[in-house]
Amino acid sequence: MTTHRPCFQRLAHILSAVGIAFSLLAAAPVAEALRGAEPGPNVSAGPRVPLGSPSAGDLVARIAVPRLALDAPVYEGVDSLTLAHGAGHLPGTALPGEEGGTNHTVVAVPRDTAAAGISQVRVGEAITMRTPFGLRSYRVTARRILAPDALEMSPTRRPRVTLVTPYPADAVGPAPMRLALVLERA
Repeated sequence: MTTHRPCFQRLAHILSAVGIAFSLLAAAPVAEALRGAEPGPNVSAGPRVPLGSPSAGDLVARIAVPRLALDAPVYEGVDSLTLAHGAGHLPGTALPGEEGGTNHTVVAVPRDTAAAGISQVRVGEAITMRTPFGLRSYRVTARRILAPDALEMSPTRRPRVTLVTPYPADAVGPAPMRLALVLERA
C-alpha cells in the first residue's frame, strides 16, 4: 500500500492545480467587470493614486462612437510611428479620463486609421472612452474647422477633451485644415 502513496500525492497536486486554474478562470470576468465599473453615488472613489507617466506608444485609452460602430485605441504620443497605429494623446495634456479644471486632454486622430470616421461625428453625439480611471461618457459640444496652427485650449471648469483630425478627411496629400471636436462629460 505504501507503493501507491506517491501516485495519490501526484493526483492530489494535479487536482489542486486544476482547481486553482478553474477558480482563476471563474474570477476573470468578475475582475474585468469591476475594472470598468464606476463607483455609485454613495460610494467614495477615495484618493486617486497618481499614475506614472506613460511611455511613447503605451495604450492610454479606447475611444468609442456607438453610432459609427467605431472603437479605436488611443496611444501615448503624436509622433508619426504612434499615429500609424491609431489615435495619439498629446503629451503634456491631461491623460484621458483625468481632465478637469484647467487640465485639458488633447487627442490627435489620424485619417489613415480606424478612427478616421471621427470626422462624421455630430454635435450632441455620445462618445465613450475607457481610460485608466474607468469608463467615461462624453457629449460633443462643439465642432470647429480650424487652420492647423489655430488650435487653442482655454481654461474651463468642466472636464474637457479635444479631438483633432485632418480636414477634409478625404483630402489628397496633407489636409489644409483641422477638425476639432470638443467633448464634455455627459
